[in-house]
Amino acid sequence: MPGKSVKQVFSIALILLLPVLAVAQLPKQKTINSLLFLISKARTDTGKIMLLNKMAFIYHDIDIKKGIDFANQALKMARKIGYKKGIVKVYYGLGANYWAQYDFIRAQDNYGSALKIAEELGDKTLIAKSFANIGICYEAENNLPKAITYYKKALVFFSETGDKDEMAGCFSNIANIYLRQIKYESALNALQQSLQLSKETGNKRASAQYNWRIGLIYSSIRSFNMSFKYFEISLRLFQKLNDDEDMADVLVSLGDLYLKFNNYPQAILQYDDALQLSKENKGNTAKGTAATGTQADFYYAIGEAYFEWAGYNNGLPVAAKVRYIQLASKNFQNALSLAKSKGYKETIAASLKKLSDIQMIQGHFANALKTYKAYIIYRDSVNNLAKDEEYKRHELTFEYAKRADSLNYAEILQKTEMQQVKTLSANKLRQRSLYAIVIIVILSLIVSYFVFRNRLQKLSFKSQLGKEKAEAELKQALFENKLNDLTLASLKSQMNPHFIFNCLNSIKFYVEKNDTDAASLYITKFSKLIRNILDSARSEKVTLAEEVELIKLYLEMEYMRLKEKLHYTFEVAQNIDIEFIEVPPLLIQPYIENAIWHGLMNKESGGAINLSIKTTPDEKYLIIGITDDGIGRKKAAELKKKSIFQHISHGMKLNNERIEIINAKYKTNTEVVITDLSDADNNPCGTSVTIKLLIQ
Repeated sequence: MPGKSVKQVFSIALILLLPVLAVAQLPKQKTINSLLFLISKARTDTGKIMLLNKMAFIYHDIDIKKGIDFANQALKMARKIGYKKGIVKVYYGLGANYWAQYDFIRAQDNYGSALKIAEELGDKTLIAKSFANIGICYEAENNLPKAITYYKKALVFFSETGDKDEMAGCFSNIANIYLRQIKYESALNALQQSLQLSKETGNKRASAQYNWRIGLIYSSIRSFNMSFKYFEISLRLFQKLNDDEDMADVLVSLGDLYLKFNNYPQAILQYDDALQLSKENKGNTAKGTAATGTQADFYYAIGEAYFEWAGYNNGLPVAAKVRYIQLASKNFQNALSLAKSKGYKETIAASLKKLSDIQMIQGHFANALKTYKAYIIYRDSVNNLAKDEEYKRHELTFEYAKRADSLNYAEILQKTEMQQVKTLSANKLRQRSLYAIVIIVILSLIVSYFVFRNRLQKLSFKSQLGKEKAEAELKQALFENKLNDLTLASLKSQMNPHFIFNCLNSIKFYVEKNDTDAASLYITKFSKLIRNILDSARSEKVTLAEEVELIKLYLEMEYMRLKEKLHYTFEVAQNIDIEFIEVPPLLIQPYIENAIWHGLMNKESGGAINLSIKTTPDEKYLIIGITDDGIGRKKAAELKKKSIFQHISHGMKLNNERIEIINAKYKTNTEVVITDLSDADNNPCGTSVTIKLLIQ
C-alpha cells in the first residue's frame, strides 16, 4: 500500500503525549457547539480558560488560525489572573497548533515557555509533559539524538509521579526514533517496556497497539513466527474492545505477512476482512471520512495480491492467471475511484501505475500509454506537494527568525540615533579643538628634546617592567603548583591506610561469614569510591552532584561497617541545581570522616550525621552544614590522648590550606566555621561544621 505521509507518522507520536480531546464518539462540530455554550455559561475564569484551551486543541487539525486565536484568548486571561498552571496548558495548545502547520520552532518555543513555568511551580507532571512535547518537536525537525534526550528526561519525571501510561508513551516515541535509525533491537526493547507498562495499568487498547507494532518490527527483521504471534494477540484485544478500525489495520499487517510467504489466498482473505470492517465503519459519522479513504488502500492491497499471484511461477493454468489479472484490475479501479473522491494523490498514482502495467499485459497498449501518462502527472504532483511542504517549513522558519529579529529593531534604531548624536558632538568638539591641536603640535616639537633625553630612561623602565612580569608569572606558576600539591595531598589523606585497612577487614569479615553477597557489594562500593576519588582529583572543580555522590558512597561503606552505630541524612534545598554548581573536589568528605571517627566512634550508642546544602537568601553563596550528635571535640581530644590507636585526620588541615589558596587565587571569601554544640545543661552534644562557598 502507498506509504503514510511524514505528517501522519508524526501525528501518531503527537497524540501519544499531547493532551488532546477525546471526541472520537461525537462529530467535532457538535463538540465545538457544546464547548461554545459552556464558555458562555462559565462561572469562573479558570474554567473559561480551560474551555478556550480545549477549543484550541480541537481546531489544531481543522482551522489552525482559529485554534491559535482561542489559545491567545485563554493565554491573555490566564496571565491577567496569574493562573500559572493554566498558562502552561495554554502554551501546550499553542504548541499543538504551530506544530500542525509545520512551524516546529515556534511550537518548541511555546513548549519551552511552558517548561520554565512548570519548573517554577515544581509540578513534575507538567515538567514531564513539557519535556515530552519538546522531544516531539526535535523529532519532527529530525534532530533524533535531542529528541531521545528529552523523551528520557520526561521519563524520569513521569516515573517519579508514577504515571505509567505516559511512561509507556515516551518509550513508544523512543521506539519510533530507533526504527527511523534502523535500530530494530533497541526499538523492540523500548516497545516491550511500553507493553509491560500498559499491562500493569490494565490499558488494553494501548496493549493491543504495542503488540501490533512489535509484530511489525519482527516482520521487518523477517522473524515471521514472532510477528504472527504478536499480530494475533493484538487482533484478539481489538476484538474484545470492538475496535473495528484498528482491527482492520492488524488484518492488513497479517495480509502483508502472508504475502511474504506467497500465501495469496490467505493474504487476500485478510485484506478483504479489513475492507469489510472499514465499510461497516463508513456509517459512523465520527469515522466515516477516514474509513472511505482507508478503503482505497485496502482495495489497492487486494489488487496487488491478485497481481502478484497471477505472476507467481507456481504452475497456475493460464485461465486462472487471466482471472487474477482481471480481479487485480477491478480492485485497482475501485482504489483509484475512492482515492480520487478524497484527493489521495499517492494512492491515485500507485493505482494508475498498476493499471498501466495490467493494460500492457492485456495488450491494450494505447490505454496503457494513456494511463501511464496520467500516472506521471500524479507522481510529479505528489513530489511537488512534498517539495511545497518542505519549502513551507523553511519559509516558516525564516519568517519566524525575521519577526524575532524585528522585535529588537526599535532598540537598535534608538542606539543608532544616540550614536549619531554622539558622533556629531564629537565632530564639533574636534572643530573647536583645531587651534588647540596646532598649539599642541608646536609644544610637542619643543618638548621633543625632553622626550629624546628620557628615551633611555623609558627603555630601562620597560626592561624592569618585563622582569617584574616574568617574576609574577613565575610566582603564579609556583602558586598553582602548590595548589596541585595540596590537592594531591588531600587525595592521599582521603585514602589513608586506616580507612583501607578497615575496609579490607570488613571484606574479610563478610568472607569468613560466607556472606559473599555482602562482601561483593562492599568490594564494588569500595572500588567505585576509589575510582570516584581519583577522578575528582584530576579536576580543579567538580559538580556538586559528583561531590554528593562521593559522600553518599563513603557513608554507605561506613554504614555497612559500623551498622547501627551510624545514621545519616541529606537535605538539599529545592532551588539548588547540583548538576551545574561546581565546588572544589574532596572538600566536604574530611569533615564527615572527622565527625565519624572522633564524634561518633567514641560514643557507645553511635549517632547520626546530617548533611544540609542550601544557599544564602541572595543565592550568592552555598551553605554546607555538617552536624553530628557525637561526644564533642573536647572529650574526643581527651580520649585521643589516652588511646593507643589514634586516627590522624590530615584532611582538615589540608582543606584549610586549600581554602586559603583558593581564596587568594579566585578572590573569594570561602570560610569554614566549626561550632561545639551543647544541650540545655551545657553538656557537649555534638559538633557543627559550616562551609560557606561562593557560587560561580
